[in-house]
Amino acid sequence: PPPPPPPPPLFFFHAQDGIPDAQESRGLGDVYKRQLINRVKDYRKGANLTQEDLASMTGVSRQTIISIEKNKFVPGLDIAMRIAESLKTPINKLFYFV
Repeated sequence: PPPPPPPPPLFFFHAQDGIPDAQESRGLGDVYKRQLINRVKDYRKGANLTQEDLASMTGVSRQTIISIEKNKFVPGLDIAMRIAESLKTPINKLFYFV
């Protein structure tokens, strides 16, 4: 069998014209210089869900969803993945760096 393909390069996401797109990262230092964009509220409203609906679907409190949407709380990967799954949206469209 042929050898496995090489691993993909590291990427970070940024918005250009409102659409997330990938660029090759120059290392973790780039991440710390960039602002984290959070589009949970946009996708939640697009799915016609209330904060309460999304909270119960993801197993967190409504206050947690409010804090995430207001950028007062950055969720851990576990919560971010549950939100993405609940909204049927790739995680990199909900959270990305610019």
